[in-house]
Amino acid sequence: MSSNGYKLVLFDFDGTLAQTLDNIIWCMEKTMSFYGQKTPSRKAVIRTVGHTLEESLRMLCPSIIPDKDMPELVSRYREFDKESQGGQTRLFDGVPELLKKAHNHGIRLAIVSNKGIHAIQTVLQRSNVFSFIDIIFSGNTSKFKKPDPDLYHHEIKPHFPDMSHSEVLVVGDTPHDISFAKASGLDSCWVGYGYGNQEACLELEPNYIARNVSDLTSHIFSSHKPLRRSKT
Repeated sequence: MSSNGYKLVLFDFDGTLAQTLDNIIWCMEKTMSFYGQKTPSRKAVIRTVGHTLEESLRMLCPSIIPDKDMPELVSRYREFDKESQGGQTRLFDGVPELLKKAHNHGIRLAIVSNKGIHAIQTVLQRSNVFSFIDIIFSGNTSKFKKPDPDLYHHEIKPHFPDMSHSEVLVVGDTPHDISFAKASGLDSCWVGYGYGNQEACLELEPNYIARNVSDLTSHIFSSHKPLRRSKT
């Protein structure tokens, strides 16, 4: 375990462990094109990262997707995502080493993402880090989605019944991640190298701030306690 007492780290995936934006944009472009819709801009897609796929599609096409058609669009996006095999996705530099080090120190590792499980598994297996991850809670396998605290209390916690709240750290790049941690009563680390809006994330007062993977590694293994009400 780490010297600051964390025994379980809950990692977001997009923008936290992996550079996925190009792959997400490709899948969105294919999905929109399939339905004859305008290709979304890169900036528009970035704003959707961290949301559920349903929320993302609604944000990009607020007036043209009837509720009854949403399951079909989600399914189509998932098919394109599977087809891509995460070809434009890679783990951030230093992430494989971080996951291996944490695993070797006995820290339990889970991925908590609103992304589909197949896409996550494909990248982890290709990057030879799949064996370091205890369990994945994904957008199409979990009943609850971030930032709903029921995701932690009713789905994650039962898999780690002996973990106290003080032994769990949530790591992510968007307001959804920090809000999820706060609502669940857990410490959080915001990673500033991801896709989340800095002002919005800092306003939620994460316990840690990591500007790069080296910072993140230091926070997980540091002997000092979390910095409360961090703003910089």
